[in-house]
Amino acid sequence: MTARLLGADASAQPSLDLLWQAYWRADSPKAAVSEAEKLLKAGVTFDEAWARLKAGRTFGAAPTGARSLRFSAQAGVAYDNAIDVPAEYDATRRWPLRVQLHGGVDRQDPEQGRRRRGGNRLPGAPQIVVEPFGWRESAWWHASQVDNILALVDRVKRQYNVDESQVYLTGTSDGGTGAYFLAMREPTLFASVLPLIGHIGVLANPQTGVEGELFVSNLVNRPFFVVNAMRDPLYPAGRMVPYVEALQTAGVTVIFRPQQIGGHDTTWWESERPLYERFVHDHARPAHPPLLSWETERTDRFNRIQWLVIDELGTRASDIALADTNTVSERRDPDFGMRGDARKERGTRVVEVLPGSDAERMGVRTGDRLVAVDGRPVSDIAAIQAAFDRNGGPRISLVVDRAGQRHALEGPFPPVPGVGPPRPLFARGRPSGRVDIVRRGQTLEARTRGVARFTLLLSPDAVDFAQPVTVTVNGRPVYDGPVARDVRTLLTWAARDNDRTMLYAAAVAIAVP
Repeated sequence: MTARLLGADASAQPSLDLLWQAYWRADSPKAAVSEAEKLLKAGVTFDEAWARLKAGRTFGAAPTGARSLRFSAQAGVAYDNAIDVPAEYDATRRWPLRVQLHGGVDRQDPEQGRRRRGGNRLPGAPQIVVEPFGWRESAWWHASQVDNILALVDRVKRQYNVDESQVYLTGTSDGGTGAYFLAMREPTLFASVLPLIGHIGVLANPQTGVEGELFVSNLVNRPFFVVNAMRDPLYPAGRMVPYVEALQTAGVTVIFRPQQIGGHDTTWWESERPLYERFVHDHARPAHPPLLSWETERTDRFNRIQWLVIDELGTRASDIALADTNTVSERRDPDFGMRGDARKERGTRVVEVLPGSDAERMGVRTGDRLVAVDGRPVSDIAAIQAAFDRNGGPRISLVVDRAGQRHALEGPFPPVPGVGPPRPLFARGRPSGRVDIVRRGQTLEARTRGVARFTLLLSPDAVDFAQPVTVTVNGRPVYDGPVARDVRTLLTWAARDNDRTMLYAAAVAIAVP
C-alpha cells in the first residue's frame, strides 16, 4: 500500500504532487509565492504543507568547483557573483554557507571587480562559499547590493543543500565594513557576522554614501567575531576599541581579536583560522530566538528580524524610552603635548603646549628652549625626537632654558592614549521605531518606541498552538487567546524565506496601545 501525506485526498494527490514539484522548481521567492497560490487554490491542507516544507526539496546532482553565478538582481544590472562548491559536496547532507564580501568595493568599476573576484578568498573548512560582486555604484551599503546578496543566497539554497542554521557573513576591508551594514539592515539570513580588517565607523562618513539610517542596537541579534591588526595603517585595532565598546554597551555579543602581525591584510589568517571556524561552528542560527530587537526608519523594507515585522511607525502614549547606544568616544594617539618648529632655533624652542597634556602638567611652557632630555644635550628637533624615542618610561626628565634661567622638569612617560569627547556615531534624519520583544513560553512581552503596529510570526516549533497565547506591549495586555494555524500564512512566508527551519503558522497583528 502506498503511503500518502496526512490530510491529502487520494484523488487530488497526483495533481498536488505536480503542484509541489512546480513549487520546488521556482527560481525566486516571487515565483515561489505564485506557485504557492496554486497550491492554496488546489486545497492543500496545513498538515500536508507543513510536512512537505519541513522536509524541503529533493536535491540532485549539482556542479562543484568555482564558477560564475551571474544574473540581474535589479533594474537589469548584471552581478558577476561567484560560487565555489567543494568537490566532496554530497546533496544528502546539509552544508555550511559562507557569504564573503571582497574589499576595494568603493574604488573599483565593474570590470576591475570581475578581475579581482576570488583574489582575497580565505581558505577554510569544507563549505560552500559565495562571493557577491560589488563596485562603487553598487557597494555593500547600497540597497541594490542588498538585493543582489539576498537573491544570490536564495538561488544557491534552491540548488544546493544548504544548512540554513550555518549561513554566515564575513568580509575583508570594505567587505568587513559591509558586514556591519548588512547586520544592521538585513540579518535574518545569517547565523553570525565576522568582519575582518573593516571598520563600522566608515559607515558614519557621509562620503561613503550609505543608503538609509543605521542602528547599533540591531546588532544584538547576531554574534560578532571582529579582527583588526595593531599596525593596520587604515583601521588599526586601537582605533577600533571605542567602537567595540559601543557594541558591548548595546548588548552585542562580540569577540575582538587584535593582531600583533600584519598591516591592512590577513597575514595572521592561519593562526587565527581555528578560532574563527570554531566561532562559526559554535554559533548556529536559532530559527526562533526568544529575544529580538529591531529598529527601522522605514516599513517598505529593512523592517523585519525573523519573527518580528514592524508595519507602521508612529508615536504612542505608551511608548517606552528604550536606550539608544549611538555615541562613541574616539581614541586619540598618545601625545606628550609639546610642539616645536624646526625653523625656530632648529626646533629646540617650544612654540605650543597643549592644554591638559603631560607637558603642561610637567611644567613646560610656551617659549621654553629645550637644553637636555634625560641628561643628554639636544641641539635640534631630530635630537629631541631621538631622545624621546629612546625613553621606555616610566619617567622623563627635561632641562629647559626659560628667560636665561635653567629649570629641571620631570614627569611620567610615555603618554597614554587620549579619549575624545562623546559624539553621535550615526546621524539621524528621520523618525524611527523600535521593538524589543521576549518570548517566555506562551507569553510574549514587547517594549516599543515610535511603532504603531507590528506583526508577530508564530511557529509551532516555538509556541504550543493548543494553548492560548498572551501578548503584552509596554506592560499592557493586547492579546490573550488561541491562535489558529493558517495554511496561507505558512505557504506565503515559506515561499519568501526558502528556509526549512523557519516556518510560521500564524501572523498576529498587534496595534500598540
